[in-house]
Amino acid sequence: MDKRKLLSGVFVLISLFILVFIYIFFTEFKITKNRFYYEAVVPDASWLERGDIVTVMGINMGRVEKLWIEGDKVVIRFFIDGLKLRRGAKIIVENQGFLGRKRLIIKQGNGEEYPPLSRIEGKTGWD
Repeated sequence: MDKRKLLSGVFVLISLFILVFIYIFFTEFKITKNRFYYEAVVPDASWLERGDIVTVMGINMGRVEKLWIEGDKVVIRFFIDGLKLRRGAKIIVENQGFLGRKRLIIKQGNGEEYPPLSRIEGKTGWD
């Protein structure tokens, strides 16, 4: 085998390894996913987008996965890593900063755990 071909192959393998590492690092890839999916129903999504942050009691714990309109409400499907929501949870769509980014804020409830894909009524802003 030609030495140049061998060096090219090693370079390609190292490059692929680096790309995979960067992907895992920046996408918060987890081998064991303990994700719980829920749906929030709000009157207005206020520019919330797929991929926006979901915080539970001030800690980033998930992301918005999908949004759609049903009648006069907006349904937001989101996931939370490693925590099940409980009945009485409060969900609010809020500004994240000066640039107009939004996030879904959740205050954990005290009741029983919601089953997967439960719909929880939420609101827009702190009205």
